[in-house]
Amino acid sequence: MAGYLEEYGVADERRSRVVRRIAVSAGVAAACVVLYLLLPILSMLVPPLSPGWWHVRTFMRDLRRHDYSAAYREWGCTRPCQDYSFADFMGDWGPQGRFAGAAAGSIRKVRPCGGGTIVAIDWPGDNQILWYRPADSSLTFWPWGGCPAHFAAPDQTTAP
Repeated sequence: MAGYLEEYGVADERRSRVVRRIAVSAGVAAACVVLYLLLPILSMLVPPLSPGWWHVRTFMRDLRRHDYSAAYREWGCTRPCQDYSFADFMGDWGPQGRFAGAAAGSIRKVRPCGGGTIVAIDWPGDNQILWYRPADSSLTFWPWGGCPAHFAAPDQTTAP
């Protein structure tokens, strides 16, 4: 008689374990998809989640330390850039440059746009909008005021 009731409910318990594992796996997958889709929005709300924020922060730190060769490399010119020489860079970002005060500035806004990130920096008396391209980890000047609805990523490295 003991053998008759031993199997009672075993199949139901096994089935409920399988259903529970499938439900947990589906929940984890759904959470991952939601986070992936919300990451651009989260990077606007929490700027340190954006790689562009970190890159511009490092660039500004190099300017603050007067390490202009490191800042030039952060700009994306690991070798001298064809259209933006180190002399041009110093004319823009050096101690006597147009954007010399940027070293004392701060990052005001970070916004994903297309295949990169728009980073707005403010400093006393001026501001500048930069474009971070994650494909080659480079910075450039942003030619537009905001993110156009349909655009091709800028390929310029010279000042506007």
